Amino acid sequence: MSTHKSEGLILHLRRYSETSLIAEWITRDHGMVHTLARGALRPKKKHAPLDLFQQGDLVYRVSRASSLHTMVEFHPSFYHQHIAKDYRLVLTLTYAYECMKAFTEMDTPLTELYDLITRFIAHCKTSPLEKKTIEQLEYRLFSTLGLFHDSIAYTRQHLPRDPHQFSSYQKLLRYL
Repeated sequence: MSTHKSEGLILHLRRYSETSLIAEWITRDHGMVHTLARGALRPKKKHAPLDLFQQGDLVYRVSRASSLHTMVEFHPSFYHQHIAKDYRLVLTLTYAYECMKAFTEMDTPLTELYDLITRFIAHCKTSPLEKKTIEQLEYRLFSTLGLFHDSIAYTRQHLPRDPHQFSSYQKLLRYL
């Protein structure tokens, strides 16, 4: 099995077993990637603790049988603490994650998406989150994915799934 190394950002974590987690990443070189972090919940774990919106260098072993790869190492370089303090920002990033998951293929290199999300997080650290900012993120996200037509209304009618039906978007509307 080959190993890949890339800079990544954890967008979603879920339990796999009593001691393991599945981490869903957006990486600079490989796009959306799912990794199994064996023993991540053990008191004496072999790698750094994983948390949402941690950014760092990820090394994982590629699986030939499925899209769930095995995490070998993770060296965190930055934790975006400001995100945990702003529920609207968490919902916005969850919405962006759901859109990327619905409209991209796993392990497809999309450097522009990684750069877009990291720039958005950096922007929200210095500026308040407003509806206009979220709409701009949505526009750039769908433009990067090649889903926007000249007319936004036309685009929403022809998407395979309406992104505004995601639960995170519905929750986000309540806070705007």
